[in-house]
Amino acid sequence: MRRGALSAALGVALVLVVILARQLGAWRARYDDLNRRFQAPHAGMYVPTFEAVTLAGDTIRVGSSTDGGRQLLFFLTTTCPYCVQSLQAWRQLAGAARSLNGVVVFGVSLDSLRQTRLYAERHRLTFPVLLFPESKLAFIYRTQRVPATMVLDSAGRVLYSRVGLFEGRSARDSVLSVLAGQAGSRVGAAGR
Repeated sequence: MRRGALSAALGVALVLVVILARQLGAWRARYDDLNRRFQAPHAGMYVPTFEAVTLAGDTIRVGSSTDGGRQLLFFLTTTCPYCVQSLQAWRQLAGAARSLNGVVVFGVSLDSLRQTRLYAERHRLTFPVLLFPESKLAFIYRTQRVPATMVLDSAGRVLYSRVGLFEGRSARDSVLSVLAGQAGSRVGAAGR
């Protein structure tokens, strides 16, 4: 009788351990998802509108568009080796994106004006480059980690986001499909 009761108790304990382990796994997955969403830009999030001056002196508005167009943004720092590795693919993407109706392309530097100007000249950037007017915008846009590629709609909603090295035909094609409006919101992820 005692053995039967002990076996039953151990069986119940084992079932409870399995249930708790599964629940802990689900909580961990939810925590990881929330943490990722807090630290990196993601499709569906909204970003605030801001005005900035490009290195060429033009004032532009990021995060909204009166003509309903989309914005393609490349976030970089002047010391990031992955940003330099992404430049060729970004140039190709920028060229292809400019041929789409209503798409504007910008580079957004997280560094000083002097550093950014030197970087843009040295690497012969083919798209306008600007600085965040306030450093807190890098946190709000969740772009502290670079390189980052982002597509915004006219209301400032993120349609596409990718943090990490940007290269390859599939990366370019996925962004172009979002820019052309052929795909829904997507998130690209790349590790370094």
